[in-house]
Amino acid sequence: RFKLVGASAVVNQLVRNGNFVNTSNWTAINSSLSVANNEATVTVTDTSLASEIRTVVTNRKGHKYFRSAEVKVRQGQFLFSWYGGLALTVNANGNYQTISNIFESLSNDSDNWRLQLGVKADNSPSEFFAKNIILVDLTAMFGTAIADYIYSLEQATAGSGIAYLRKYGFFTKDYY
Repeated sequence: RFKLVGASAVVNQLVRNGNFVNTSNWTAINSSLSVANNEATVTVTDTSLASEIRTVVTNRKGHKYFRSAEVKVRQGQFLFSWYGGLALTVNANGNYQTISNIFESLSNDSDNWRLQLGVKADNSPSEFFAKNIILVDLTAMFGTAIADYIYSLEQATAGSGIAYLRKYGFFTKDYY
C-alpha cells in the first residue's frame, strides 16, 4: 500500500481551458459553442451528424491518466472520449453528472489525442452542457509505482482508484 502525501495537480492538468473561461482551445464540430459562468453550452447544428467539442492533448504511452468532466444533457446519451480510445457515456437526466475514470494510454507518444465531448447523431439532442474538464497524468504526478497501484485499484473495481485519490484529498476541488 502507498500513502499519498502530496503532489501538484495544477502542473499536470493537461486540458487547457477546461474550466471554460472562454472558448479558446476548443473546436466545435457540427455544433456551436458558447461559454458563460465557466459552463460550455454546445448547440447542435446538424442532427444527422455527431456533434462535439474537442481539444488536443499530448499523451505518453504506458502512462496512467485520470479524466473527469461534469456534463448535462436533456435527452439522448452523452459521450466523453479520446480519439481512438475508451468512451465514457452518461444517459440524459437533465442534471449535471460527473463522469470520470482512470485509464492507461496505449497510443504512441507522438500521437495527439482529441479529447471529445459530444453526442451521437442518432440521439438528436438540441444541446448539451459541460464544465470542469480535467485530464491529469498520474504517472508524471506520482511516479510509476503509485500510478500503477491506483490504476490497479480502478481495474479491480471501477471507481476505487478515484476513491483512493479522493481519500487523500486529490480531485475534491477544481484544478486549473
